[in-house]
Amino acid sequence: MGLLLDVASWILLLAGGFFCITAGVGLLRMPDLFTRAHSASILDSMGAGLILLGLALQAPSYLVVIKLLFTFFFLMITGLAAVHALAQTVNVAGINPRLANIVKRLDKNAGSEYPEKVTSQQ
Repeated sequence: MGLLLDVASWILLLAGGFFCITAGVGLLRMPDLFTRAHSASILDSMGAGLILLGLALQAPSYLVVIKLLFTFFFLMITGLAAVHALAQTVNVAGINPRLANIVKRLDKNAGSEYPEKVTSQQ
């Protein structure tokens, strides 16, 4: 039973490390703040959760597991709230995502491809 628990713990720790490294690469490779925030919040939350779960499997007592659960919930609340606040602030400042500029150009160049809107007579 101890070997199986160790193997499961190491698999979770390695998977969590992979997600955290992928989040770091996403921060470097994504084009704008909105996609960087999305990459960091999703992958970092998953990575931290898997690492804490792997550590919980190795915990010597239930008190340590409870502390790890509190750490996980604290990370979820603060991390996701911080990313949301940052994205909302940037949005209020008027900085649009790159995809919004592409959609505006496509709408402008579309011309007659879109059917005209039908307005109802009241």
